[in-house]
Amino acid sequence: MRYLYFLIIFLLFSCIPNAPHKNPLDPENPDATGTIKGEVITLFGSNPLPGALVHLFPGSHIDTTNSEGRFSFSPLQPNDYIVSVTKDMYISKADTVLLIGGEEKEIQFKLNGNLTIIDCSVYSVHSFDAYEEYEAVLTLTFFDPDVPFAESVLAESIYDTLFLQPKSNDSLGIYEKRIHHTSLSTIDTLIGISFSFWAKDLGGAYSDTVSSSLVRVIDQLPNIIFPADSDTISTGDTIRWVPPDASPGFYTLIKMWEFGGNGDNPNWMSDTLLITDSIYIFTETLKSGEYKLSIEAHDSYGDISRTINRIFFNQ
Repeated sequence: MRYLYFLIIFLLFSCIPNAPHKNPLDPENPDATGTIKGEVITLFGSNPLPGALVHLFPGSHIDTTNSEGRFSFSPLQPNDYIVSVTKDMYISKADTVLLIGGEEKEIQFKLNGNLTIIDCSVYSVHSFDAYEEYEAVLTLTFFDPDVPFAESVLAESIYDTLFLQPKSNDSLGIYEKRIHHTSLSTIDTLIGISFSFWAKDLGGAYSDTVSSSLVRVIDQLPNIIFPADSDTISTGDTIRWVPPDASPGFYTLIKMWEFGGNGDNPNWMSDTLLITDSIYIFTETLKSGEYKLSIEAHDSYGDISRTINRIFFNQ
C-alpha cells in the first residue's frame, strides 16, 4: 500500500509540465533577444575600416563602424537577418545571419578596394636622342585604396592583348607597356585602332573598362605656365605656355572640353596658331564648370605633342 502511494505521487508530478521560459534574459527562452556584432576590415592587410555603414534587415537598423572597425546591433528578436556593409571606395558586401533566441553572433567583413580608372592613353614617341627610335606607349592609371596588388592590367585590341607592367607601387597604380618599332610606317598601322583597358586585383575585383586610340606624338611637351592643374580661370585670362623646341612648320591648337568628355570633340577649339608663348582664352562660348585644357604642338609629319590640365571656369 505504501509503495502504491509513492507511485501515485510520482505519476502526478511527472504530469506537471515544465515551467515556461518567459524571462527575456533566460537563454532557454526561444523569444529571448540577442546580439549581432562584428568588425569590418580590409581584404589586404586586415586593417580596420572606420566609418563604414552597416545596415541590418529586416528593420531600419544602421550602425557606423568605430575607429577599430567594430559595429553592434542589440537587442534583436530571433530572426533571419541580412547584414550589408558599404564604404566609400570599397566594394559593398552582405551576409545572412540566423539569430536564435538569446544568441550573440559575431561576423567579420573583409572589403576589397574598388579599382577606379583615372586615365588611359595610347601614344607614340619619336626620339632622336641616340638614333632615330619609335615607340608605342600604352599607359593606364587607376586608383586603389588598397596597395594596388594588381593581378593583371590589360590593353586589348581586335588584334592583340597586352599585359602592362607597374611603374608605381602606391595607391595610384600606373602601368605601362612600351612597344618598339623600327620605322614610322609600322607605328602608323596602330593609328585609329581602339584599345580597351581594364585591371583586376588579387581579390578578384575588376575595374571599369575604358578605351583609347593611338595618337602619334613628338617627345617634347608644351609646358603650361598658367593655368596650372586644378586652377580656376575667368573671362579674359591668358593661357601662358612654353612651346617645345620647334622647327619651322610647327603649329599649335588649343582645345577646351568639358571634364568627362572627349578631347577629340572639344567644346571649343582655337584657330590654327603660330608657335607663341601665350594666347588669350576666348571664353564667350563657355559656361561655368569643369574643363580640360589641351595645348597641342603639331609638326609637319603629323606628330602631336599634347599637354592636358584639368581646370575650372567661372563665368
